[in-house]
Amino acid sequence: MKKSFVVVIGLLFFLSWGLSCGPKPGTAPSGVDILVLTSPAGTVPGNISAIETSTGTVYDDILQGGTGEIPNEMHLRDSTLWIVNSAQGSVQLVDVTENDGKLSLSTKGRIYLPSGSYPEYMAFLGNKAYVTLYQKNSVAMLDTIQNLYKEEILLPSYVGCQPWYPPGISPWGIAVSGTTILVAGSGVSPGALVGIDGNAGSITFSISTSRANAGSIAVDQGSGRIFVTTSDFCGSMDGSLEVFSLLGQPITVVSMGAPLGAVVVSSGKAYVGDLFGAKLYAVDIDTYSSKSINLTENTGIAFVSGVRVSPKGLVYACGWGMEGGEAYEIDPTTDTVRKIYAIKGPAQDISFRK
Repeated sequence: MKKSFVVVIGLLFFLSWGLSCGPKPGTAPSGVDILVLTSPAGTVPGNISAIETSTGTVYDDILQGGTGEIPNEMHLRDSTLWIVNSAQGSVQLVDVTENDGKLSLSTKGRIYLPSGSYPEYMAFLGNKAYVTLYQKNSVAMLDTIQNLYKEEILLPSYVGCQPWYPPGISPWGIAVSGTTILVAGSGVSPGALVGIDGNAGSITFSISTSRANAGSIAVDQGSGRIFVTTSDFCGSMDGSLEVFSLLGQPITVVSMGAPLGAVVVSSGKAYVGDLFGAKLYAVDIDTYSSKSINLTENTGIAFVSGVRVSPKGLVYACGWGMEGGEAYEIDPTTDTVRKIYAIKGPAQDISFRK
């Protein structure tokens, strides 16, 4: 009996020692350099996974309490993570802190947006943040000093291409070029590209894309060209990458043969996510020739969601799947996948700490 008692005590001590050696639940080592937003289907809250690229280790569910329902996008600014929760109708502010070699994430507040607005994407200009409100046909302006909702900028009114789209342009993607806020209209055929004066809050231009359902926007800071993806769900589903001048004049249309999602510009190329598979397209922004990059053999990945460029110049993409996701590291010099990181939840977006 005494021997058994000693064995049990020893086992408990071993287990407690082993658990204390690794990161506690809700934390990760301070060396992690990538954060991945996970967004399950339905009304289940998402969370944050962290990647330590030096070891290839992934730490899942490190945000205490999780996100709101259907988190769609995030931005890391200094030590605050800004998360757009679409179904909850909020922007969640998360403290990212280091202590004793551990990284921890905890929610410090939320900015609630107009009821029923269904926010989608966010962009920053000075001390302001702009959020597209899909159901309200408007853009919310936030004060990032006081962390408050300030006002709503109404967008042009169009008739949706299908009855399930809300009235207006169904604003989706958003980007900043100089002092101009650029907004993509996803619910109309053809799609829309709207420019807003970031100083006055007034509409400066509103033009149509050649195909329906404009989605994401990226700006080449060198040339000032604007790159807009379309999915054409209202028609042939033959998506395109459409290029405009800074003033909104059309330059060219690159047909891609598939509905397109996120887009970033880096190393003289536009990298575009496929909404119907685990593919990324690299489009030369001078010749407009394109190359398809197969990201994974995992048939559980339904589409590519967030696409970002790291401070080191590498391209990262998120693969969304019902049973879990993946994050892909792409070498822009060869346009090949260097690493694949398995993520516990459906990978939606990505941010970089280092």
